[in-house]
Amino acid sequence: LYAMAKTSLERSLGADHPMLAIIHGNIAAVYENLGQLPLALEETRIAQRIMVKEAGPDHPDMPIIYNSMGTVFSTMELSDSALHYFDL
Repeated sequence: LYAMAKTSLERSLGADHPMLAIIHGNIAAVYENLGQLPLALEETRIAQRIMVKEAGPDHPDMPIIYNSMGTVFSTMELSDSALHYFDL
């Protein structure tokens, strides 16, 4: 369903609309729950890129994205990278 929503939003709003950052974040959470951590990290990075480009680095949703990235790195047992994102 997330893939369908993503495709629909991309067509109607454009590939870099902030709503797509939310969809990518949700897809990342699914990948994380499935243990597919590299894919979770990739989707989270896409969400970060979209949000920074379209809403700016100070947008109130950025801490949510950084927390998600930190959580994925923590699950991957990459503590230094996790701490970096938890400290942002």
